[in-house]
Amino acid sequence: MTASADSMISTLSMRERVRDAYWKRRDPIVDDRMQWRAQSFRHIMHILPHQTILELGCGNGIFTRRLGDTTRNECAITAATFDSSALRPTNLPDNVEFIVLSSGLDPLNGRKFDFVIAHDMLDKRSGAWLLNRIYDLLAPGGQALFYETNPWNVILIVRRMLARLWRRDDDPRLLLSRPELYELLSEVGFIGIFAVFNDFVYAPLSRRMVWILRNLSIVLENIPGVRTLAGSILLYAQKPPRPMSMRY
Repeated sequence: MTASADSMISTLSMRERVRDAYWKRRDPIVDDRMQWRAQSFRHIMHILPHQTILELGCGNGIFTRRLGDTTRNECAITAATFDSSALRPTNLPDNVEFIVLSSGLDPLNGRKFDFVIAHDMLDKRSGAWLLNRIYDLLAPGGQALFYETNPWNVILIVRRMLARLWRRDDDPRLLLSRPELYELLSEVGFIGIFAVFNDFVYAPLSRRMVWILRNLSIVLENIPGVRTLAGSILLYAQKPPRPMSMRY
């Protein structure tokens, strides 16, 4: 693996590690959130039985398990981690293939998937590199969905300011804004792109407040100004289908 690819994998491993730590320590409803995301993924993509799904940065497999349940284990799911020391997460469905991508994406070379999903994996340092490889991994007409941390979120901004003040900055991520993410996907060659602010249900809300805001989240996501306070950005993109003249 080249030095450049090694640096990209290192950044992706860091993003996966930081995300999993946040889910474990600060997200009081991570199981419910992953269930919501799995259901959203299924409906947005209109997934059918036997289609192939690649999850990049699967971490401890919490979303993978929810995805298997939501698709009734009828799809071929490949869960890939960038953590070189990772072991297969417990309780993964038997039909889930687990891959460690510690030496680039070589284990996936030559393979094509109908869908790709990733959570908080697009960094300023490695985003373009990863998206180009996702583009290559998708079959013609294949679709990708990303959930990315919203850098304009007020709680995140305050938390980072306090961390710097106390010299406890434990967040090495270089987050991309919604316009930057949209532009990056366009430059790679994806079509049908949309990027929307998503999810107002996040710490430090209490569990009770989480459920109240869960019902208001869809409304808040559509209010100008207010929607920029969302916790995440949902990104959708599609690889162009094969031209009609090439289908025969």
